[in-house]
Amino acid sequence: MMASALWHGFADMGAVEKNGAFVVSRGEGAYIWDREGTRYLDATAGLWFTNVGHGRAEIADAVAAQLSKIAHFSNFGDFVPETTQVLAERLATIAPVAGSKIFFTSGGSDSVDTAAKLARRYWHEVGQPEKAIIVGRQKAY
Repeated sequence: MMASALWHGFADMGAVEKNGAFVVSRGEGAYIWDREGTRYLDATAGLWFTNVGHGRAEIADAVAAQLSKIAHFSNFGDFVPETTQVLAERLATIAPVAGSKIFFTSGGSDSVDTAAKLARRYWHEVGQPEKAIIVGRQKAY
């Protein structure tokens, strides 16, 4: 067995080097297959983000249509890709609080960091900057 160039950050690398990685070859709906063709239930949804399932042609078509226009553009500063603006407006209309603002992040730690900064700024703006304690927990974002 040839060693892989991929470092598995959350695995026992000695075991991976000895036994090889669990290679996932394809997915369909709630299932994944390894390269030998064995089917498994993807109970973690691709580690929590494939909540609509695998192999969704309508999603692939929408992604292809978007990528044919523009792959990505940041909304740093006053820039905004049209699709980001459209999504933000759509989310704001279904949010439970009227006049909601949408702030996109890339994951849990970014979200928590942003929420902490907004809370700190809020208390500063309302004249209570001493309210600066943030309660957290171990092994979390």
